[in-house]
Amino acid sequence: MVAQGLIDLDELVLRCRDEHARSYIAEAVACYKAGAFRASIVATWIAVVLDILHKLRELELTGNGAAKEGFRLLPPGIVNLPPNHYGMTLERA
Repeated sequence: MVAQGLIDLDELVLRCRDEHARSYIAEAVACYKAGAFRASIVATWIAVVLDILHKLRELELTGNGAAKEGFRLLPPGIVNLPPNHYGMTLERA
């Protein structure tokens, strides 16, 4: 097994495909660098959820049955929103 080196946090931000999740990851990194560790954890958690929803939506659009089932299990308020509104939904909750 080849060991990978450490990656700079700012580089990880750039690897995030979804723009909403990327903004939360960038906020989490900024909070971490400022020493606001609890805020960093919260922003990271929101980014992870947004990223999962984004990827689930992409899989659903390709006809993936497991992704469709995953959306069936989510609350209707999240499922019925366009993909670019996930961030607004989670902020209001």
